[in-house]
Amino acid sequence: MNPGKPAQSALSTADAFFVAYQQGAGILMQQGFELELKGKLERADLEAMLSHVTGRWPQLGQAVQRRIGGLVWQGECRVAEMLRVETGESGLQRWRNEPMDPFREPPFQILWVRGEEREILSVRGHHAVLDGEAMFTVYLEMLKVLANAKGGRPLPLPVAVMPARLAGLGESLRPLCSGKMWSHLRKMSKEAKGGGSARMAVRNGAPGPTATCERLLDAEESRNLAEQAARHGTQPLWFTTAAWMRALHAWNKAAGAGGNSTISLEFPVSLRRGKVSKDCLGNLISPLMLMGDAALPVGALAQTLKEQFSHSIREQLHLTMPRFTAPLRFLPWAIFRRLVMTPLATGFATSHFTWHENKNDVGSNVSDWSGGRLELLGRRVYTPVCLHMGVALLVVASAGATQLSISHRLNAFSHDDAERLADLLQSELMQSSTELAEHDGK
Repeated sequence: MNPGKPAQSALSTADAFFVAYQQGAGILMQQGFELELKGKLERADLEAMLSHVTGRWPQLGQAVQRRIGGLVWQGECRVAEMLRVETGESGLQRWRNEPMDPFREPPFQILWVRGEEREILSVRGHHAVLDGEAMFTVYLEMLKVLANAKGGRPLPLPVAVMPARLAGLGESLRPLCSGKMWSHLRKMSKEAKGGGSARMAVRNGAPGPTATCERLLDAEESRNLAEQAARHGTQPLWFTTAAWMRALHAWNKAAGAGGNSTISLEFPVSLRRGKVSKDCLGNLISPLMLMGDAALPVGALAQTLKEQFSHSIREQLHLTMPRFTAPLRFLPWAIFRRLVMTPLATGFATSHFTWHENKNDVGSNVSDWSGGRLELLGRRVYTPVCLHMGVALLVVASAGATQLSISHRLNAFSHDDAERLADLLQSELMQSSTELAEHDGK
């Protein structure tokens, strides 16, 4: 990278889609997390941290520019616009639901709530620059830099991460000749139009602000989850996925809309493997549609989902959408916006499920790294909520706990609704534990 020239990186079709989706559907395409910290932060600490992360990933501080042949992150990093300071917590919900315009402002921003006993950092990032996996990469880098600074250690020099290589137009067109890809695309298009899987019973389907309902499985509960999954020949990921499907179906039944027990989930698959660095930002995930009969017992459903996923990966079905849509990024912006606003692109599943396996979570190391001057007390995470879904589940599995975060649109699911849905999810997990205990006792 030439230090005398601002970095410039093209948006992929997936990146540009999230800009178009927010503009076209009127819903927020941003995600984030809130950190509760014990210790005293200084403005200089946060400004130095932001300079560091934009040194590694310049697009976090840039704005989107329209160019012939697509969108690009371009211009100087506007670090001064990335930090806002307040003294009270009343603005946290408003901050989270304040739309970000990537054409006018940096797509990564922090609200710092200063306090006497604790500090809060509320971080938000536009989906056009960060998928969930990338958000956690930046989160880990932020904590390391802040902890080192409070520990009196010199800040490490940022090493710029080159964006993932995007295929040229000719290279993008070649996969369109794949018969297997076209067959899978026709199947997905039929499902998007036909609605074979259930829709969530929601109060309102219009755009609106979002909120989060959190549940935490402690170390013992997380071990129990792993043991249950192992007894069924599967993993906590698939056991929790099955429990979420059954909870969604139970919600619909309670609402009088449970006639269809087929639940579909939009399940993101990481493309950060092989030659693509895990540190690359952007949207390097591909949605894979998983479907299951939520009337099945949770263990049996988990097994079918695992098998369905394994088959789809072997057949490379998760690559269909990124390969098929890759040439679209070269279209003029006005045409691109119209073409991508279809159910096949905007999502047609019952809900969204994301699992992050984060065994190297640095939360427990922050105190050591900072010499006891900084301690992570808590963390809340949230995701975007697609328009017709109304609710999404994000699970973060770390070494000592499993965090369940239900993001919901408030006009679709009230705070009380989300709590009841979380109860249903936990009930599915606990019920399966009881069933296994009874089975082992026979």
